[in-house]
Amino acid sequence: MMRRVPMNVVKCLSLALVIAAAWPEFAHGQNMQVTAAAVVEAMKDLPTIISGLAYTFGGLMVLGGANKLKMHAENPSQTPMSHGVVRIGVGGVIAGLPPFMAWVNNSLAMGNNALGFKKMEKISSLMGTPSVYGGFC
Repeated sequence: MMRRVPMNVVKCLSLALVIAAAWPEFAHGQNMQVTAAAVVEAMKDLPTIISGLAYTFGGLMVLGGANKLKMHAENPSQTPMSHGVVRIGVGGVIAGLPPFMAWVNNSLAMGNNALGFKKMEKISSLMGTPSVYGGFC
């Protein structure tokens, strides 16, 4: 049995949204320019994080494929060779995606807009002092 949301809760939430839209400074809101700048700043290091994840998971897949090939060598009737070969291939494709996407971006670049490779940094460097974009501070 599904419970219905009481109408008073819906009315209160609607009133709160109207007040927040009418007086954003009262609701500690931000204007669109500040919000867009915050999103761009937050996504600045996203390609580095995605590249790191691709290299990590690709490497783990290759290691898993090597393990499956070892299991096939020990007992060929139980573990087919295709399991290990497929994992090694998929791991190589996943680990090769970041350089491939950089190559695609550089080949489509106009003028001096080439991407270039960004050196992998420590994860702690990605979590520096946060910038404040409005709000309580």
